[in-house]
Amino acid sequence: MRVAHQRRDLLLQLGDALLVESGFAQVVRGTYLVDRVSPTYVEFLSTAPLPTSAVAAVGATGVVFYGAARRFVRVESDQEVALRWNGSTDDTCRVVPLVAGTSAGAGWDEKVGTAWSLTIVNKSSRDANVRVFSAE
Repeated sequence: MRVAHQRRDLLLQLGDALLVESGFAQVVRGTYLVDRVSPTYVEFLSTAPLPTSAVAAVGATGVVFYGAARRFVRVESDQEVALRWNGSTDDTCRVVPLVAGTSAGAGWDEKVGTAWSLTIVNKSSRDANVRVFSAE
């Protein structure tokens, strides 16, 4: 599918993520992989069939590009940590180990969906050993 754009300062690369949100039909909304880039349009890949034409009323947040976005992220920790996904500032998402201080008793959290940033905050008084696994 092709998305036209007017911005000359748009620095995109093949493999970047394209998040289609508000202003588009529900069937089109989702995260896609950028396949082609030109000065006037961006093409992206979809594994599901999409309508060939659709009326869209795109606002400022209707189409968002992310250079390092992931679709799956798993975080493991041997100490309690808070996860701040995609610019969040709260500490409600937490990883709590089953047995603190051991890799065998590490706690974990998984995010399936668009993740473009992750901040890990150590909530323990000890050093946390954290492992992060990600996939596009």
